[in-house]
Amino acid sequence: MPWWFWVLLGAILLCAEILFVDTSFYMAILGVAALLLGGLNLVGIEAPLWGEWLAFAVLSAVLLVLFRRRLYARLRGAAGSKGPTVAPPLVGERGRALVAITAGARGRATLRGSTWDVVNKGAQTIPAGAGIRVTGTEGLVLQVEQEA
Repeated sequence: MPWWFWVLLGAILLCAEILFVDTSFYMAILGVAALLLGGLNLVGIEAPLWGEWLAFAVLSAVLLVLFRRRLYARLRGAAGSKGPTVAPPLVGERGRALVAITAGARGRATLRGSTWDVVNKGAQTIPAGAGIRVTGTEGLVLQVEQEA
């Protein structure tokens, strides 16, 4: 295949990753492999059609194994994180319970104009409409107590 085919394929894959779909850098890695193969063809290192496709597959697999996890961790957050977390500034914020929440139970509340899952960490039931205060977080679930 001509060098421009691989460069065009690489550009399309990179653009698709960036503009249209988030595939966790899989398409981006394939795009980089295609660009590298286009570069090799440009400097005169060519192979038969089946050889170029085989080289593309092998190069893609090697790049995926060696670089994808580190790239993803660097750009999207630490590898092995246990999921999204809530920023500490929410601790101490005040909101309103949407439903009655018994002690230790889960419910819903509004805070900063959004609806949140909350857990009542207090000893008493929080009535619907009562003021609440955030005391901690468990991922995206807020730990709350009834406001005094």
